[in-house]
Amino acid sequence: MSVTIDIYFDTRSPRRKKTNDYPFKLKVYHAGQTRLFPTVYGLPESEEKKLAAPRLGVELQKIKDNLADLRRTAEIAVGDMDPFSFDDFIQDFLRDNLHIDQTRIKIRPGKPADEDFDFKPYHKKFPILLEYPVIGSFGHVFLSMIRYKLIIGKVTTALSYQQAYTSLKKFGGDVPFQKITSKYLYKYGEWMKELGNSKTTTGIYMRNLRSVFNEANDLKIIKKEKCYPFGKKQYRIPGTRNIKKAYEIEEIQKVYHYACDPQKPWLQKAKDFAFFIVFGNGLNPFGYLPASAQKYRGRFDHLRTGQNRRNRQRRPSKDCDNYQR
Repeated sequence: MSVTIDIYFDTRSPRRKKTNDYPFKLKVYHAGQTRLFPTVYGLPESEEKKLAAPRLGVELQKIKDNLADLRRTAEIAVGDMDPFSFDDFIQDFLRDNLHIDQTRIKIRPGKPADEDFDFKPYHKKFPILLEYPVIGSFGHVFLSMIRYKLIIGKVTTALSYQQAYTSLKKFGGDVPFQKITSKYLYKYGEWMKELGNSKTTTGIYMRNLRSVFNEANDLKIIKKEKCYPFGKKQYRIPGTRNIKKAYEIEEIQKVYHYACDPQKPWLQKAKDFAFFIVFGNGLNPFGYLPASAQKYRGRFDHLRTGQNRRNRQRRPSKDCDNYQR
């Protein structure tokens, strides 16, 4: 189907606050759908009528030329798209276009693999999937990361990002990255404290936000040296003290030599698993449950779940043959 491009002077919308005039919008019609994209240009109604005159002042002539150039380049961009889609048009032409008001452009970011993934089953738990965050806001990158986590099957991690996004948005809205300063984050931390949230919860949300900042830097949305509230002499993410107390050898021996009730086979199994973990150098139960460990030369060659994601080399765990029921 064909695509029609035009410049529309929108007197139906409210006047722009800073300039007290009406905006020009790029009008795109395709497959029965019309969408209007605000430009950075606007004029009072009386001035807009002068654009049809053969001779114009310098400022009016500049606006007229820029709008004509915008329409011409938009038609060229549309001609290169086969098939046409509004999402591609926004991503490839409108985004970072100097003639377009970027604060009013809403885009659903994502990787090409998104097209083959069905997000509908996740809409209830992840309301951000139904939103169109403004480009340049932290929500824009949160959405991209949550979609990617869902695609690779990390639903729990994606849910943590959703919770962080919901909390941050409730505090100050979906603001641009530039407005999230160390002072902003300190206020957010105090707000979380007033709501009764623990340091652990705040820390999790802050680390997620820090990952979003790093992703935004990688995507060239921000420059880390100019827009990054974390680090030395800036906001420090709160942490909790993780005090680990070692058991005395006598206590371990009591458990080791404890005779389990034969009528309770589950108790013996729990004991076996506990010592398997101890002799396995602190194996994560989630790691060995999929039966990813195998016996090899009297040792267990086990690939930890985290190492598997990072494609690290296998490392054998401690000798587990010393423990026998």
